[in-house]
Amino acid sequence: MSLITNLQDLATRIASECKSIRTLTNGNAADLAALNTVAKSNLVAAINEVLAELNNVEGETNLALGTNDQTSLVITSSNGTDVTISAATIALAGLMAATDKSKLDGIAAQATKNQTDAHLLDRANHTGTQTTGTISDFTSAVNTLIDNVIGAAPEALDTLQELAAALGDDPNFAATVNTALSNRLRFDAAQTLSGIQQTQAQDNLQVYSRTQIGDPTTNFVTSFEAGLV
Repeated sequence: MSLITNLQDLATRIASECKSIRTLTNGNAADLAALNTVAKSNLVAAINEVLAELNNVEGETNLALGTNDQTSLVITSSNGTDVTISAATIALAGLMAATDKSKLDGIAAQATKNQTDAHLLDRANHTGTQTTGTISDFTSAVNTLIDNVIGAAPEALDTLQELAAALGDDPNFAATVNTALSNRLRFDAAQTLSGIQQTQAQDNLQVYSRTQIGDPTTNFVTSFEAGLV
């Protein structure tokens, strides 16, 4: 078979295929009975029908925001299948109320989730300062501490100033008291007293004063010998 013959056969085949395509496009001679479309006599009409169906397929429709009354929101669909989203509830994450949005707007960027109540109530975890008026139990707690310190002390001695005044404002009160006690005549133990101390003690006792028992330092031997003269 020659090259010319092969080229002629190829040209004839290509022309035949082109004729078939043109016939299908015009819808004049092709058999479209096997198509699952309503339009079975014209290929272009059948393709347009398929395109229309594709436009109505779920997920391919045009959506838009409809009525929003803050309790529900309507999502409109180009195929007529609208959806209504309700407001958010505990069980349903629907629309957010204006107050809830305001709360979220007030949360700082990069804020972490809440800690446990015990962690939040522990003042050791707080930073900055807090006025006493914003602490509900501050006054009662302070009063309890004061009562624990005062105890059953009388009103005239329930402050440090009153106690200091009662001690004579003497920072060395204990030493002062010890010194004063060391100058007292004891009756529970023996004491070593000078003659002056003994004389003063007798005068202070007034029971056996010098006028009654005389001077305890008197030399009675000298008095006895004087009586012999």
